[in-house]
Amino acid sequence: MLNRKIIKKVAPEAGKPLLARLIEASPRKHKEDSMSTSPGPINLFEFEDLAKERLLKEEYDYIAGGATDEISVERNRRAFESWALRPRVLRDVSALDLSTTVLGTKVSLPVLIAPCGGHKRAHPEGESATYRAATACGTIFAVSAHSNTSFEELAKAATGHLWLQLYPFHDREMTKSWLRRAKAAGYEA
Repeated sequence: MLNRKIIKKVAPEAGKPLLARLIEASPRKHKEDSMSTSPGPINLFEFEDLAKERLLKEEYDYIAGGATDEISVERNRRAFESWALRPRVLRDVSALDLSTTVLGTKVSLPVLIAPCGGHKRAHPEGESATYRAATACGTIFAVSAHSNTSFEELAKAATGHLWLQLYPFHDREMTKSWLRRAKAAGYEA
């Protein structure tokens, strides 16, 4: 578990992205068992542990949870755990290329940021900070219909790829208005 003194040192740095603050503040849990020289977390589960310690319970539960009975959360975890990386040692890694194409959009990193609302629960800059991070990594940010930040404001935060999660409204004109706004702001899908 993360030391409370470390949390107090991290809290004043609100302008920094949450993950950066967590990495800087936390020593590796099992340093003696790891070949890594990284002082911070190195996998999603370690980040999750840190977020659980750093965020208010309500905020963490909203981010980590799923709808209704959370079946999709469990399925996603099982799917994630089923993948394994095959180590390939003594290979030339001086010119790696992780790029691929997703629905006609070339990305440098084959990891997209899925729609999840309420980023300001974890960071004061919310989705704008997430979008800048996606742009810096050369990948796509799919904006949630429940974003804390407007389409237009997000489009100004960086110059990367923006996709929109859209739930059709009962009011078809409202749906059309959302689509027009997203298109005008430069959203690609």
